[in-house]
Amino acid sequence: MVPLWSLPMLAALFVGCAAGLAALRRLGTNRALGDVAVAIRAAVISIAPGVSLYAAAAWSSDGAVWRNAGALCFVAFPLLSAIALSLAAQKRGWRRGSVVGTLLGSGLAVAVVATWVTLYLKGVRGGWTSIEMLVSLASVCVTFTASACLGWWSGRTVRQTNDR
Repeated sequence: MVPLWSLPMLAALFVGCAAGLAALRRLGTNRALGDVAVAIRAAVISIAPGVSLYAAAAWSSDGAVWRNAGALCFVAFPLLSAIALSLAAQKRGWRRGSVVGTLLGSGLAVAVVATWVTLYLKGVRGGWTSIEMLVSLASVCVTFTASACLGWWSGRTVRQTNDR
């Protein structure tokens, strides 16, 4: 069993890497915050239905279908974040980032979070306390957001903007 604090530390690592890359790429504040806002929305749109479907599995006679649908919501995050960031860049007239980087970075985050949840050894009916749920959901949202931005900003076309 892994400790609960390891997931927030993982989120902090992803945030640090994304912030470091933004600083190295000399992204403007408006560009960086705009991309982060889009990535947060994509993470919430992916996480909220996933958690709801997992919760529905606890009261359903066939919980496996609900759990599988919830897992699909989490796994769909890389594609959702790549689409959302691409559309936002096109709408704002900004240069596109790396779609492949976003897919790979977000996919890595999904895999690491899934591994953490598996190693934490708690199931749907496994006795998650409200503090554990709050800490883990916030950490997952931050990890997903930072990984999407990290992948997006790794593209060669992202350049310095003059909107600091």
